[in-house]
Amino acid sequence: MKKIILLFCVVLFVNASILKEVKNRYKDIDHFKLKNSMEVYLLSDNQAKNVSVTMKVKVGMDIENKENFGISHLTEHMIFRDQRVPKHDYLDYFKDIGAIYVNGFTKRYETDFVFDILKERSYDIVKKLPMMFFDKNITKNDLEVERSALQTEIGKSKWYYPIFWNITKFANAIFTKKPDVYKDDFKLSQIKKLPPFYIAQQNNLKFTLKDVLKHYDKYYYPANMRLIVVGNFDHDKMKNIIKKGFENIDKKGSATTKLPPRDAVLSGKPYKMVRLAPNDKNVGYVGYKYIEDSYKKFQIMSSYFDYLAMRLQQELRNKKGSVYGVNSDFFFKRGASIEVLVFDGLHNNFYKNKKFIENFLKKDIKNIDNKTIKESLREYIKNYLSIEHDSDSLYRLVGDMEYLKDEMKENKDPYTIFNSITYEEYKKTLADVGKDSNSYKFFYEDYYFFPYEAVVIRLVLLFAFFVAIIYYLKRKAKKSLSNINIVYNKRDIRVSRRLSNRLFFVIGIFFVIFFSSLATDWFTYFVSKYIFGDPNYIYTLDIPQVYIGILLGFIVNLIFFIFFYYKVFLSRYYARLDANENGIFLVGTKTIYIPKEHIKSLEATKWSFDKFTKTYGSFLRFWKDLLKIELKSGQTIYVRAKNAEHLEEDLKEILNIEPKS
Repeated sequence: MKKIILLFCVVLFVNASILKEVKNRYKDIDHFKLKNSMEVYLLSDNQAKNVSVTMKVKVGMDIENKENFGISHLTEHMIFRDQRVPKHDYLDYFKDIGAIYVNGFTKRYETDFVFDILKERSYDIVKKLPMMFFDKNITKNDLEVERSALQTEIGKSKWYYPIFWNITKFANAIFTKKPDVYKDDFKLSQIKKLPPFYIAQQNNLKFTLKDVLKHYDKYYYPANMRLIVVGNFDHDKMKNIIKKGFENIDKKGSATTKLPPRDAVLSGKPYKMVRLAPNDKNVGYVGYKYIEDSYKKFQIMSSYFDYLAMRLQQELRNKKGSVYGVNSDFFFKRGASIEVLVFDGLHNNFYKNKKFIENFLKKDIKNIDNKTIKESLREYIKNYLSIEHDSDSLYRLVGDMEYLKDEMKENKDPYTIFNSITYEEYKKTLADVGKDSNSYKFFYEDYYFFPYEAVVIRLVLLFAFFVAIIYYLKRKAKKSLSNINIVYNKRDIRVSRRLSNRLFFVIGIFFVIFFSSLATDWFTYFVSKYIFGDPNYIYTLDIPQVYIGILLGFIVNLIFFIFFYYKVFLSRYYARLDANENGIFLVGTKTIYIPKEHIKSLEATKWSFDKFTKTYGSFLRFWKDLLKIELKSGQTIYVRAKNAEHLEEDLKEILNIEPKS
């Protein structure tokens, strides 16, 4: 028992010794709520040069639909307007009285208004904010001015934007989804999709002053707003000004923007992706994925990977020179967290580096000792030692506190949480996260056999594809003629008519290519999912195995191309009609020969929908007359030509067919 107590004291002493010289800057943050539930964050720093103020409103594009998409952005512009201030605009007015920078930003979940102010004028401008946000005096002329300015900012909708949007939407809907670690491995729920941007461009021209004021009244109320003031100011004086100006505003509401849920869960399977490097540069990401259910877990993982990156940097670059650098990186989305080591290397070194880092990480995370933990904590404390006194740094401090309170429901500050980390917690966190099932690997690799091999392989396969298609089509055409045991040449032809517009062939080829690619995409998806158990299996293959997938994809695509060419889109495409004294030839994807003794009658007839499946040839003016060829067997063929009546007369004369009685 005494040993346990002694160890605990040592741990506390170690942590205290690491952090004892660090001032907890978060303790300077004053967070409070006014009587009307408006939140305020104050952070005074007498070493700062000026003052920065941000008003956050919990309203953004997320609450909008197709009918009002863009209203939050227009309202943000209108907040700056007021008939009672010079130039009718707070932006210019505030700059005249001491603001350095004034702007507004409409985001998905909130709208921010930012004011950077000379410190001696900060109190004057903060006094004006209640009138700016809660006592509007705006006119239709203000609306027209801001509408025009906003249209300049966002651009004007073009007639073809909806077409491109719908094409993109259709393509995204019918093609298989590409790998997404947050969706595939963390099972994050899908957030709603915003309307296309061109809708906002169109809506901006239609919004009325009534629409803007309705939106303003619904979302701009104190309980839905947060004021942040950082910089060089007298804390008590600023607090009194804010309370005096804002606390008596008795505007109530309930409408707000809610953040998406933090509903990430782990898949229980390791994650691996291999991609061909787009710029012939090898890059690797090796680490672990985890759920950020506590801020302490994030601090432990970040401190460990930061220190580990420094150790590997010394090993792989300073000693061997086999990398340009080893760094740590962090990816995060709604609680889904990925901590990785990022490294590079020339081709000869990259594979060795990859294996070395994978093995080193796996071994080190399981056998971490107290000395390593102490050093990692000592290094990580630089994040708190290096906090400066500029506005960005001060905002970052407040932002950390906002994140902890809003999303983590944590009342402690990051410094205090970090200061409470024990060695046992550190080891337990690494053990829980550092399981094989949580591993994350993503590699961009340049080549296996020779440089630019991926480009060469694709070019060779593309060339082989065209050669195979041309060879197959020519062979198919010859076989079609040999099957009918008829040989004819141009000297034999008495009549020749084009049956199809060349544009239709181009359109047909486009659809053949498109749907053969689509079918190949889904074929690969189903094979990967139901045979290999992972719909993204093709993306997990190492080089050169990935080339096997490319080659199989080429073969499958070739099969689908031939199928869609002959059986679907160009099955009834016939380029021309040739005729000699013995019969009629329809020449296209294959050749059809109609001997004259099989023909019962020839007759020009009107086009109709019921003849579609029996018609050979395609023209833009599809409603024009057709040539009806009635055979003695009872079969009827319809041929599309520019002038069916003239073609009827010419064929009857050449074939010596009597007019139908």
